[in-house]
This record gives sequence, C-alpha cells and structure tokens, in this order.
Amino acid sequence: MHQLVNALHTFKVHERLAKVTISHSCLTQCWNKYKIPCIRKDTHDNHKGNKKMCSFKGCGGSRNVAISKSIGNVLIFVDADDRLKCERVSVLKNTLELFSSKFQSENVLIGSDFIRIPKGSTPRYEAFHRSLKTDDMLCYAFRDMPIIMPTLGCYRSVIDRIGGFREGGNGSLVSEDLELLYDHLLEGGKLIKVNQILVEYRHHEEMTSMKLSRSYLMSVRVKGFEKLVLKYWNSFSIWGAGRDGKAVFRMLSSENQEKVKAFLDIDPVKIQRKWLHRKQIMHFSHAVPPIACCVALDRTNGDFERNVKSIPELIPGQNLFFLV
Repeated sequence: MHQLVNALHTFKVHERLAKVTISHSCLTQCWNKYKIPCIRKDTHDNHKGNKKMCSFKGCGGSRNVAISKSIGNVLIFVDADDRLKCERVSVLKNTLELFSSKFQSENVLIGSDFIRIPKGSTPRYEAFHRSLKTDDMLCYAFRDMPIIMPTLGCYRSVIDRIGGFREGGNGSLVSEDLELLYDHLLEGGKLIKVNQILVEYRHHEEMTSMKLSRSYLMSVRVKGFEKLVLKYWNSFSIWGAGRDGKAVFRMLSSENQEKVKAFLDIDPVKIQRKWLHRKQIMHFSHAVPPIACCVALDRTNGDFERNVKSIPELIPGQNLFFLV
C-alpha cells in the first residue's frame, strides 16, 4: 500500500445516497495503492431499531477525524455522494509536487473543475466555477469558495499549520471550507486550480451547504475580507447601492465602515438619492479604486461585467474584489 496519499472519504450513514454512492465512487476505482479512511459525517446511529444521537461536530469534525486516522503527507478529500475521475489523485499529487519543487513550499490548496450531477441542476454555479483559473482565485475568494471542497487536496502540513477544520457543536453548522480557506490565506497560503474535470459533484436537498443561510455565509466572507484585504486599505468604495451593498456595509466593523468613501451604481433612482449610510452614491464611471464589488454576476447579459472592464485602473485581486 502506498503511504504517501490519503483519500479521505466521508459520508452520512442515514442518507439513502450513501448506500449507492460509496460503492460507485472511490471504493470501486483502481486506487489499491492509496489509503482511504471512511468516516461518517455525523454520529447518528440506528441501534436495535432505536435512533441514538451522539456528539455531532459537523463536516469539519468528521474531516478532522479522517485526517487523524490517515497516514502520509498528501490529503485528497472525497465525499460519498460524488464520483471521482480515476486520474484525480495522481493529477493533484503531481501538481502539488511540482509546486513544492518550484517554490520550495507545501503551503498550497489545490482544486479542480467538476461537472454537476444531475446534469443542469445548478448551471450558473457550475459555469462560474468552470470559468475560474488560478489567477482568479483571490479575486473571487470572498464571493464563494473558489476551490470546491469535493475537489480539494493539500499537504498534511497545511492542515497542521492552521489547526484543522472548524467544527460545529450542539447541532450548529459551520462553513468549514470557507473558514479553512481564510485561515490558510492568513498563513500566507497559495491557491491552485487544475482546469481539468476530475470530480462529478452531486447536487441534492440533503447537502450540508444547502442548510447554511445566505446571511451567515456572507458574514463569514465579509469577516475574511476584513482580515485579508481591508486591513491594508485606507479607503475604498462599494460597487452596489442595493440590497447586497447595504448588507455588506452593515456587516463591516465600525472602523471599516469609516473607510467607505462612496457607493457606486448605475441605477439613476439610487444615484438621485445621493446618500446611503451617510456615504455619497455615485455613477460607477466615477469609480476610484480600490473597490469591493457587491453586484451579482451573470444577471445583466454581460452589461455589468463590461462596465467593470471599462475601468482600466481596476486590477482583479489587487484593487478589485467580488463579494457577491
């Protein structure tokens, strides 16, 4: 058995999908040289016909258990309801080794492209992530998890450095993937995207991510943005004087609210109001970087995206970040 790579396989024993997908995902593929710890995502059990609930620390807790049961220095994460391409482990492992050799560092998270099953279940979500390249990772890191968890791989040292995944407790859920991302970036970590489809990512109603509220996820992203970006900015503008721009502003600390110099928009009604949270509302053509963009993508037949590109001073990932 090869002891370099661990495919960490987590599942929920009470999901009907688990019975089918475990046997049709990594366990049936030609990975006999890899160690595959299989860990339950929760501790619900059915003992003599009676359901018994034990301690539940969420997906983060189960991943930490899987890591503690594994050996070797490369970790590849697997969910039972997803299907992996046979070449996934070798592609991620080889890419990690190339990065380590080139930069003399193991401090990197790596992911890949995926396709959704059932086909067409989340077309906009899939198209957005398929469009991302390595150079886009930081620019969109506060809009969504740029490396989807079922595609994630890394060196064990990355997890050890940040102390593992955040865990839930008392029935609470946490966005352990986003928290991992920001903890990693705070440690100076890098991100790599392999633009190759290596995972079939299943969408279903029991996904843990479907149970996390929009406002909670936005609060996690805003806090990450404050720690990783706003601490270096003396002032900035918020592009979007609508619902999302207002929500982001309210979630900022009072110190960072003071850094907001203006709201930017294209809507003449909003611009005529002139003020929002005691900040001026200006037409986007008067934008002065840096900018936190709080306008939904792919909703205006490309008009918004063209407006962003019309401002030559904007450099994605440096003075332009997307939060929505």
